[in-house]
Amino acid sequence: MTDETTERLEPEYRPRKYVSVSTLTSYSRCPRKYFYEKNGLRSDSLQLNPTYGSAMHEAVPVALETEDLELSLEAFLSIWTDVEKEIEIRGIDPKKHNRHNAARSLQHFIFTHAGRKSIYKLQPPPEGGLERDETTSPYEVPWAIDIGERVPLAGRLDGICTHRDTGEPWVWELKTTGMYLNSQFFDAHEMYTQNLTYALVSQTSLDVPAAGVIIEGMLVHDKKVDNQCQMIPIQPHHLEDVLLWLQRTTRSLLEGEEMYADLLIKHDGDANAAALAFPKDFTGCTPYTHYYRPGWRCDFADLCRVPDWRALSDLYKVVPDHDFLKVTVEGGDVKQPNVN
Repeated sequence: MTDETTERLEPEYRPRKYVSVSTLTSYSRCPRKYFYEKNGLRSDSLQLNPTYGSAMHEAVPVALETEDLELSLEAFLSIWTDVEKEIEIRGIDPKKHNRHNAARSLQHFIFTHAGRKSIYKLQPPPEGGLERDETTSPYEVPWAIDIGERVPLAGRLDGICTHRDTGEPWVWELKTTGMYLNSQFFDAHEMYTQNLTYALVSQTSLDVPAAGVIIEGMLVHDKKVDNQCQMIPIQPHHLEDVLLWLQRTTRSLLEGEEMYADLLIKHDGDANAAALAFPKDFTGCTPYTHYYRPGWRCDFADLCRVPDWRALSDLYKVVPDHDFLKVTVEGGDVKQPNVN
C-alpha cells in the first residue's frame, strides 16, 4: 500500500548482484528501458495484474493439493486483501481483478483438476536449494547458476511436477492472462526465453531431467472462466542456444554498467549524461516496428521524449531495490551449467 508519509526515494541506478531472465529480456528489448527500471522507476498507477498473479500463484497449489475452494480462496486473499484496501482508497472499480472472479476461477480450476483430471502433480522443491527471502508458494524453486560472467544468473521456478501417466518430470509454470487461452497464447511460449532458461536450469543445475515446461494458463476475465495447460517440450540444442543468448546479453549489460560508472565520473555525477551507456532502442517502444501491429506502449516512452529524463521522473514512483534470493557466489550454491 502507498504510505503518504514516506519520503520519496530518488532515482539511482543499482548495479546488479545477479541477473534474471526478466532483467535480460528487458535489457535486450531496450537498454534504456532497463536503465529506468533499475533506477527504481515504476508507473504510479496501481498495478493489479502482477499482484493478482502473485495471489493466484499462492492459491493454485493449494487448490491442487486440497481441492478445497475455501482454503484456496483464503490463500489468495492472504496476498490480495491489502490490495483491496488500496483499491478502495483510490476509488477504483476493478472489473476483472477482484475476489469474486478469483473464486470463480479457482472453483473452475478445482473442477478441471480434481481426482485424476490433472495431467501433472506438483512435487516438493529439490533438497539443498537456495534460501528464499520471499515466496508465494512452498513449491517454488529458487536457483542460481554460473554462466561464466561476473554475476550469476538467478531466479525462481513456479514448481517442478511429474506427469500423471509417465512420471516424467517437467517444469511447471502458472500464467494468469487476459488473453483467451488459444493457440496464439500457447504458441508464444514455444520459443520463450524464460521457458528455455528454466529447462536449462532444471536439466543442468537442479539435477531434474525435465522434458520441458508445462504451462498452466488461467484466464482473468470479468465474465468468463477458463484454464488450460499445454506441454512445451524443449530440445537439447535449445539449451545451447539459450545459454549463448544469456551469456551474450549479460556481458553486454555488464559492459554498460562499467561504461555508466566511467561516464558518471567524467561528467561529475550527471546521471543524464551517463545514461548514454544504456542507449535507447526505438524498436522496443511499441510492437509496430517488429509486427506492423499497434499495441502495448512502453511505460517510459515519455522519458525518452525529453532531453533530460530526470525532468519527468517525478511522474513515476521510485521503489527500493531488493533481493528475492540470497545468492552465494562462493561456497557452492551457484552451479555452472554443462549443456554438452
